[in-house]
Amino acid sequence: TPAANGTMGSWGGMNGGAPQWPAQMGAPGGYGGGGNGRMPSLAEACDRAGRGETGGQTVQDSDISVKDDSDRPTTPQKVMSFDELRDFPREILDQFRKAGFPGPSQIQAYCWPLAIQGKDVVGIAATGSGKTLAFLLPAFSSMHRNGWDPRRNGAGLLVMSPTRELAQQTEDEANKFCSCIGMKSVSMYGGAPKRDQMYKYQSGVHLIVACPGRLNDFLEGGQVRLDGIRTLVLDEADRMLDMGFEPQIRKILGRIPRQRQTLFFTATWPREVRQLAGEILYRPWKV
Repeated sequence: TPAANGTMGSWGGMNGGAPQWPAQMGAPGGYGGGGNGRMPSLAEACDRAGRGETGGQTVQDSDISVKDDSDRPTTPQKVMSFDELRDFPREILDQFRKAGFPGPSQIQAYCWPLAIQGKDVVGIAATGSGKTLAFLLPAFSSMHRNGWDPRRNGAGLLVMSPTRELAQQTEDEANKFCSCIGMKSVSMYGGAPKRDQMYKYQSGVHLIVACPGRLNDFLEGGQVRLDGIRTLVLDEADRMLDMGFEPQIRKILGRIPRQRQTLFFTATWPREVRQLAGEILYRPWKV
């Protein structure tokens, strides 16, 4: 959480709304263990990072606030270089090196260790901060490590996005990394033929990136299963609520296993966003 920005609000009241998981289920977890609003490409992000630029989104350590699952300020493990990411497949690390990334962005440095451990995370971060890879790569690595078979288990990762444009950009970014480890993805959004999206989904995908409206259409038609989801991401959750997607989000949540990992990203922290986060996250860490 950028501590200097008073508009973000406080973390007070979050833990009080966290769901109480049945003891027999165990704690939820993972697979075992800017400007114009356009998401920068891998090459653009690399170029910016090399020049020390972040589009005003990635901030210094002194501006990062982290709270643990008891809502206490803490200094967690931080990834300083890609060489420390031993849980990530070699092929993914090679992609970073080929692109010339100097190192993780701040949101990645703090979120990756938490996500790899299967913890729920709230991240306040905007487009351009590197948040997309912050939530994608730990899930890809978990599925790769556990030999996830989408034909048998269905998709293991669901990312909900507010707009068609963000869903497309997220899938494009995902494909740069998941394809190198033999994984596939599909994006589902309105304004495009359902047939094409369904054909891709039925081929067997590890990742679904979806706008809530289109995904609900598929669920109501019995065309998509979400019982295999182990990691759920709400990307730009505040925008989804502003656009009136809360009813669809809640319907989708009813189709996803309760024993899961949830990563919740938002650029702002108003009351309605805090309320939703408090209902769907289990003892989250906050960055």
